[in-house]
Parts: sequence; structure tokens; C-alpha cells
Amino acid sequence: WLVGCDHFVTYPNTGFGARNNITRLRQVLAQDARGYQSITETYNQPFSGLEARELAQQAFQGANDNDISFFYISTHGIYQEGAPASSFAMLLSDGRREHALTALELFLALNPIPGAKVLIIDTCNSGALIGKGLFVDDLASYFTGGDFYVLTSAGGSEPSFLWSNNSGALQGGSYFLDALAAGISGQGRYAADENQDGDITLSEARRYLLRAYGASTPQMFPQDDDFLLLSARQGSQPPANMLTDLVYDSPVLAGGVKEFLFSFTLHRPSQLGYRLVYDQQGEWQFASSQRIPDEEGGLGPAPPGRKERALSLSEFTENTYGYVLLFVVTADALGPRPHMSTLLNVQPTTGDPKLNALVRRLPSPYGYTETAIRVEHAFPVSLTVRILNDKGEAIAVIGYDMPTRPQRLPGGGSIYYWNGMDRNGMTPKRGLYRAEVSTQVGGKTYQVLSDAFRVGF
Repeated sequence: WLVGCDHFVTYPNTGFGARNNITRLRQVLAQDARGYQSITETYNQPFSGLEARELAQQAFQGANDNDISFFYISTHGIYQEGAPASSFAMLLSDGRREHALTALELFLALNPIPGAKVLIIDTCNSGALIGKGLFVDDLASYFTGGDFYVLTSAGGSEPSFLWSNNSGALQGGSYFLDALAAGISGQGRYAADENQDGDITLSEARRYLLRAYGASTPQMFPQDDDFLLLSARQGSQPPANMLTDLVYDSPVLAGGVKEFLFSFTLHRPSQLGYRLVYDQQGEWQFASSQRIPDEEGGLGPAPPGRKERALSLSEFTENTYGYVLLFVVTADALGPRPHMSTLLNVQPTTGDPKLNALVRRLPSPYGYTETAIRVEHAFPVSLTVRILNDKGEAIAVIGYDMPTRPQRLPGGGSIYYWNGMDRNGMTPKRGLYRAEVSTQVGGKTYQVLSDAFRVGF
């Protein structure tokens, strides 16, 4: 069931972004080797909670316990900073009437559907639906457990972004959906399929998005779950996207090095360029982004083939730091189109990051809990986060040398999640545990421990 709205009463219209998102995702789902029995689209309809139940029953009619039901929504997300996570809502409108579909209303519509339910929420603040990307007193969610598998375009404190150009309905959509579609489709050469086994899991998709989508931070539940998102069809592949196979060594620029090396494949002749969007005053400065033409081809199109490029970030000196979005852009008669985005993490050469680690358990109506680890840091760094038992032994590694991202948390910092399993995939014994966070700045190691928290009680 694919839902989208572009015309609103109290919020800005979004052109044909949601319409294009639905069309693109429908094409991707058609490539799933398992085959969806039906795909229903609902566009620019301000349906109520009761109507949502009726529409869900129609869309997933005949589903049984062995089936997978897929739900996607592209619209404005509504969440007030500091409010309970469950207050998140999705705005439905036809330009004349509006209804804010609450998390509870969506749950009551989808929960009766038998079998597994995959939700992809493509809105601002969408992580709030699963209590992620925010650190408030009440993180409870209706969707953290049961048969729900959720992927969101942003954390609960973040906006999510659409793009458009002068081509009207022909181009435009969300940066998130563009990246996801490239990762799980033949057009993108199934770039998210890390082990190239033909099956793309939910965790593979999120890890790919963290590499190929930088405007916000996708979240998922269950954390690091290997639920099958798409099984690629074997045989002939559809024509490739204009650009594929973006490769780079690291998104981190540190130690005074401000040159980024990367490569990609251009499949058809096109005029190339690059766009750098800087993070300032807590926002991406899209309106004042830096545009850099590609030198190959002059004013005309560059020929197809593998391209190796180097870009220098002139805005940064050795002592400055921050975040930058890099887009590879092509242009034709329809106007410019962004393809791949990479989040660059520019780190200082010296300084105390002033680390602090706070821990909060995520409650679930199903008894399933994850642990949120909020790390406060004074500037962009690369973090290693481990879970220690009461003997100081590391029983799980959340991530090693992870570049931070601007998650827009009040007060700053980053949040990571532990799924409650040790490094062997087993539930650890009851006891007290701590989160250990460490980083290096200028060759010096900084480390901090969280307060102890209980597991298994």
C-alpha cells in the first residue's frame, strides 16, 4: 500500500514529489522475485483513522500469517520537540481538507493484518514513529515489536528533504527514496546487496543508506535485523541509472586534509557537476550551496565510463570542522538532477571532544527493548561504541570508528542503538552493563563510560 500527498492546506505543497516517489517505488517492488499479489496507491486523500482501517483491509485483502504486507508513505511528518514519541503524526490532504494520521491510528489500521508488516516512512521526524533519533522521557512506540519491521527516512529530531527542478511532474522526489531505490533495484545494480547473494535485508539497506544518503539519518526497527526487504530477480537487468557504483575510501577528512577522492560510473553521455551543501546554524544550507562544474567535456556532455575525481573543500582550513553534503549532479533538457549524496565529516586536528554518554531503554508494548546510547561531543568525530559487562569485558560492539552525523538533537550529539544481543547473537545474562565510547583527535584517545544500566530485569 503506497500512500503519498503533495497538496496541503497548512503546510507547503511539495510539487509532484510524493507522486514521483510512489511511481519509483512501485517500479522497484515489481523487481522483487517473490512477487507482490497487488499494489494499491492512495494519493492526495485525507482519510481518517477509521477510513485507514478500511483502506488497509482492502489493500491487504487475503493476507495470511505467511505473507508480507508492505506500507510506504510520503508526506509531511508532524512532531513537536520534546513531546512523547507516540505523538508523531503524518499529514494527509487533498489541498482542501487535512487529517493528521496519528501513530495510533496507523497502528490500529495495520496491526490486524496477518503476517509480517514492512513500513517505510518517508517524512520529516519519521524516526519518532519507532522512538528513534530523539532522546525524550517517553520513547514508547506502538511499532517496536510484534510483526512490524520499520525503516524511516530520518530520526525523530530531523527533517527529511525533497528535491525538484523546473521539469514539473517529470522529475523530483525525496533524496531518501532516490537513494533507497538505487540500493535495492536493478537500475542501481542492487548496490545495497553487500554479500551479493541476491537478497537485500533491512539492515543491508540501512547500512547502504548511511553511505549513500546524507541529508538525514535513517532509522530502523528491529535494530540490525536481517529481515528480507527485497529478493532480486535473476536474469536480465533493466537499464542502469545514469550514475552507479560510487566508491570512496572514507567520508572523513581530518589532519588538515580537505581533499575528497571518489569514483563512479557514468552510463550515458551527460553534463556532470557537483554540489556541496554546508551545515551551518544547525541546518543544511541548500539555498547557498556551492556548485562545481566537471571539467571533462567542457560545456558539453562527458562520455560514459568510469570517472575518478578529487574535490577540495575550500570553505575549511586546518582548524575548522563541520559536515558537508556532496551531490553528484547531471544536467539535460529537463534540468539538473542529483544522483548520489555522501555525507563528509570534516574533523579538527586538535581539541577535547568533551565526550559524555547517556543511556535510556526503549520500552515496547511487546516486552522487546533496545537501548539508546546518546553521545555528546563538541565537534564531528569518529566514535567506537561498545557494551561492557560488570567485569569491564566488551560483550558487544555497536560500531567501530563511526563518523558522526548531524542528527539535530536538542543540545547536539549522536544516538546509537544496541539491540540487546552480544557479539554472538545471544541474549546476555542478567546484570549491570555500561556503554563505553571512545575516539581519537590528533592522535590522542578520549574515552568515557555511561552510568550502569540493568539488562534482564
